[in-house]
Formats: sequence, structure tokens, C-alpha cells
Amino acid sequence: MEYLLRFLTFWLKLLAILLALALVGAFVFLFSMDSTNINTILSEGMKTRAESVIIGGEQEEITDTLSKFFTWDFLSSDEMIQNTDYNRFVVRSIQHRLKVEWVCAMPWDTVTEATVVEQVPAIDGELPKNNYTEEEEASGEKVLPPDWPHARYKVRLVRSEERWKIDKVELIETIEDAVATPLPSQTPEAQQTPAAE
Repeated sequence: MEYLLRFLTFWLKLLAILLALALVGAFVFLFSMDSTNINTILSEGMKTRAESVIIGGEQEEITDTLSKFFTWDFLSSDEMIQNTDYNRFVVRSIQHRLKVEWVCAMPWDTVTEATVVEQVPAIDGELPKNNYTEEEEASGEKVLPPDWPHARYKVRLVRSEERWKIDKVELIETIEDAVATPLPSQTPEAQQTPAAE
């Protein structure tokens, strides 16, 4: 009888350990899956938002693309999406960087927050001559698109229909040390140097 009791105790302990390991494994898998999805939504969503504002395009296509990453409430109230500073410019491409500093989402969460740093260090574009104002034309200098703010944001995401979507982007601080760099496709303009005597 003692042998049978030890035998059953051994198997029950082993079963409990295996069950605990399976639960921990499932939790880690779901946590990793959510973290990966959130990182993808943040990086692709914020890049798409910046491209939509800076490069532009057909409004219906932009809205369809942005709705994959953002809630409708956010899209209707976001000031950056309503920004028209870039409408006068012809922009060919941008260089976008996003660093996710902090995010934590448990498998059962429906709302989470992340802290990100967004930067657009290079915008390849210019103002066509026919869009110059009198002052811009008089200056004789090439007019480039305005810089995109290099900033730290607190981003709220909500789980909607088993997908994470960005619901709020709140500015924490603007980072002033950002230095714009030209895209590699841009070529420097040749300038005449004084002749050596």
C-alpha cells in the first residue's frame, strides 16, 4: 500500500510540474506574441502616419491604410494628420526611425501604453518653383520641407477585434538635439570655389 501511495504521489507531482510548465510556456508565448504585435503596430503605424502627412496621397487610400493601425476616434482628432504644412512640397521619400522605449501588455489586457521616440532625420523633397511666395523667390534659396518633430510620445493602444490599434499619441517632450541629415540619394549642389592664385 505504501508503494502504491508513493507511486501515485510521484505521478501527481510530475503531472503538476508539467502542467505548471505548460501554463508558464503558454503565458510566455502569449506575452511574446502581444509584445511583437504591439511593436509592429507602433513602428509601422507611426511610419505610415508620418508618410501620410509628409508625402501625402489620395485621402481615401491614406484613411484606409491608417485605419489598419489607428482607431477611428484617433484618426478624426489627430492634429498631425490634419497638418497641411507639407501640402505645398513635393516629397519623394522620408527616413523614419522609431524606438520603443517601454511597453508591457499582458495577454488579458485590452488597453496598454507604450513610450516611444520618433524621428524623421531626412526628408527628400523640395518646394516647386511655382509654389514659391514672393519672399521665398526673392531669397533665391531652395525651400525645403519643414522638419518633422523629434519627440518622445506616450502611446495608448487598445485591443479591438483581437487586433491592437493606436488610440492616443500624447507628446511627452520634444527632443532638440536632432540633426537633420540628407538622404543618400540627395546629391550635394556644386559650388564654385575661388581660384588659387
